[in-house]
Amino acid sequence: MGHDCSKVLSKVFLVLDGEMTEEEEKSFLKQIQECSCCLDHFEIEKEFKNFLQQKVEKKCVKVETVSSIKNKIKNLALA
Repeated sequence: MGHDCSKVLSKVFLVLDGEMTEEEEKSFLKQIQECSCCLDHFEIEKEFKNFLQQKVEKKCVKVETVSSIKNKIKNLALA
């Protein structure tokens, strides 16, 4: 059975978001080393995520603001 890039690449965000076990991540990283296309895609997504993390400023907001936003989203979903 050959390498399936779409299967491998479907896991990119799981790795970048830390949603894989250490064993799964090691397996994934081994798989992408075997395919330059997969490795390039992973590196691009990784760099983009790092870029966004550097540019996004986290701020504290009031609980009321969070509740208001959640209610608006819920109401839109129900509409």
